[in-house]
Amino acid sequence: LPDLAITGTVAADLPPARADADQLRRAIANLAAFAAQRSGQGKIAIAGARDAEGWLTLTIAGSAFTGAAVPNEAILDESRQFLARLSSDDRAGETNGALIGIVLARLIVESCGGTLSVAPAGSPGFVVRLPAAA
Repeated sequence: LPDLAITGTVAADLPPARADADQLRRAIANLAAFAAQRSGQGKIAIAGARDAEGWLTLTIAGSAFTGAAVPNEAILDESRQFLARLSSDDRAGETNGALIGIVLARLIVESCGGTLSVAPAGSPGFVVRLPAAA
């Protein structure tokens, strides 16, 4: 079983996101599951903030995203290619469960008008960027 410690920090004045809370939880859980499946140990910190443009950012990062669990642009590209294969007749290639979780997280985030990206170097993980509710 994975040995993960997950913590969360959100600014008190952070407005709600324009997103379905249950779906957003599912997306975050899928991103944490990526680390659990790939590394199986370490810490994950989830931090919520507002960026300079007024968008909400959730950073899901920490020591659990090391080794085989380090997210990179290739993983996000592979998730896009997976969706392209599903929408065509080309079903070739196998996809592991960890990638399916990334695909689902990306779909959820994008359906809310947000983006999923790789966290900056030095803090391995993911960044979810969402519009704030009006």
